[in-house]
Amino acid sequence: MNRYNTASRRRLLDPGRVGLTGRVSALVFQPETGVGTVTPAIRYARQRVAELLVWMGIPLLGAFSTGEPLPFGRFVLFVIALTAAMAHVLLVNDWGGLRRNPLEVERYRHVSDGTALAYTLRDGAALTLVVGVVCGLYLLPLRMVLVLGGLGVGISALYSHPAIHLKENVIASRVLHLAGGALQFLGGYLTFSGQLGRGAFIGLFFGWVIMAGHFVHECIDAESDQAHDVRTWATRRGVRHCARVGLLMFACGHAYVFILAESAIFSWTDAWIFSAPLAVHAYFAAGILGDTDDLPGTLRRYRLGYRTLYAVSSAAFVGVRLACWGH
Repeated sequence: MNRYNTASRRRLLDPGRVGLTGRVSALVFQPETGVGTVTPAIRYARQRVAELLVWMGIPLLGAFSTGEPLPFGRFVLFVIALTAAMAHVLLVNDWGGLRRNPLEVERYRHVSDGTALAYTLRDGAALTLVVGVVCGLYLLPLRMVLVLGGLGVGISALYSHPAIHLKENVIASRVLHLAGGALQFLGGYLTFSGQLGRGAFIGLFFGWVIMAGHFVHECIDAESDQAHDVRTWATRRGVRHCARVGLLMFACGHAYVFILAESAIFSWTDAWIFSAPLAVHAYFAAGILGDTDDLPGTLRRYRLGYRTLYAVSSAAFVGVRLACWGH
């Protein structure tokens, strides 16, 4: 990977300077060798399967939030539909990035032909969309499949399609993360419950967490994004500024979940379970709000910490549900 000089790093870290220095004119990617004859599609899948599993988490939480035991056969079909739907979103996102900016192929190690990979991603996105819709028709009424599917495809296209590409619009991309996260939760919730209002209110919390986390994600990827001429909040306003806004967004999200509990939309038990990550946010707040010299390292530890606690909270949430259903 490319190494950047100290001045470039300072431009990204300093919120008082412009983070995007311009279009990269001479960046040459040399793929590593010695990895066998694995196809680009398999090489790509090896790198993205972990992220796919993470993306499936919120719809699964939506399914377990209904409060009712989940029929096994219906749940298995839901997992298949969910895998296809989340894979579609991921494939469209990466396809749009490659079509708009061929330099992004460097993000995928051992893949040298960005054009071939883009075609593979496009075909995969079409296939997963068909699988998701077919499974959805067995789980939900046609009207609901069309509404949820249309909203999902619309958000994905607005965010990722190279002709629109709101991914690099600092405001619109946040709104799309919020809406997309809420819709993911709602898709799981409505598969097993008909309470649209309650599902939407709870889904906004999880959408807000995704939006807040994206601020930190952009901070960690700032150097790579700058090299690939990807314009984000972190490369425009500085990593420090972006990280502080992300921390504030996390705080607002957790305040909202207590409002849900006070309004009897979310139980206090569930609200406290999902408040465990507040410990991580509080622990790293001094380093993010201060002038630490190792901000990139701090942010990586911060992301690992809150992701771990959100995963633990989610597992505890599901465990409580299973325990209740077992009695």
